[in-house]
Amino acid sequence: READCLLEGVRLLNVFTGEVTSTNVALGAGRIVGIGDKYRRARETFTLGGDTSSRASSRGTSTWRAA
Repeated sequence: READCLLEGVRLLNVFTGEVTSTNVALGAGRIVGIGDKYRRARETFTLGGDTSSRASSRGTSTWRAA
């Protein structure tokens, strides 16, 4: 099933190792339903960081870039 919303380029902190990685977060029904680069499709997409805007716009989804 396709997620309701996809946040691309999220900076995720591993609180155990202190490592910060860039990844995608899929949301559905107001909850996190998946984390990782394998999540690439959703009804609406928001690009938060990184250089993924061309991938999002090529799918015809909404794209929003954080300031």
